Amino acid sequence: MTTIFQQTVTCGHCGTENEVIELGSTNSFGSMDLDMRPPPMERDTLAQQIHRCQGCGYCAPDLGERIGADGLLELDNYRALLADESYPDLARKFIAYAFLAESSGDLRAAAWAYRSAAWVCDDEVDNHVISAIKCRIEVLRLMEGLRLNGQSFTDDPISDSILELDLLRRSGQYSEVLTRAHDLSKKELPEMLRSISAFQRQLATAGDSSCYIVTDALGHEPD
Repeated sequence: MTTIFQQTVTCGHCGTENEVIELGSTNSFGSMDLDMRPPPMERDTLAQQIHRCQGCGYCAPDLGERIGADGLLELDNYRALLADESYPDLARKFIAYAFLAESSGDLRAAAWAYRSAAWVCDDEVDNHVISAIKCRIEVLRLMEGLRLNGQSFTDDPISDSILELDLLRRSGQYSEVLTRAHDLSKKELPEMLRSISAFQRQLATAGDSSCYIVTDALGHEPD
């Protein structure tokens, strides 16, 4: 089961005391999505993973931890992110945090936040399909930045490549999926990752941008 609790947190930027709902514990049963979104019950805890200060608009998983230089919260760019109604309110919190994390050089945290924002948009698919795509494109950009810095999002370059296949396919970049999956087919991969890569290649060929879980891919015959 998932447990949550209310806590008073003092904002690290402005000192405002905020009452927030924190995640105590959770669990997950079933197969995760191909973009690593966990199954329920952990799947449904996004709202407890990010908070917004009622005083200054600071957004972070932990409002007590100050991230971002002085003056960032007052920038027009930051305020515009919080006001952008093309994204759900919860997604805007993640995106605002991504802005602060990236400005501080933490590309991994920024990518995590944009992927979380994409999941929020997925949950309101009728109105936010384009917004979800934009978030995934940002994750891809940040993952490329990590790679150029000799880092990875998942702590494993091959797992990063497999994740990128799903981010690309879900954002409609089918030809890029086919190119990258073909390149991956020439490498020595664990059987599960090879199956996922082959499955992504099949979906991209069909022009399918839908959400799938890992077990959907495991029955696919690898290339």
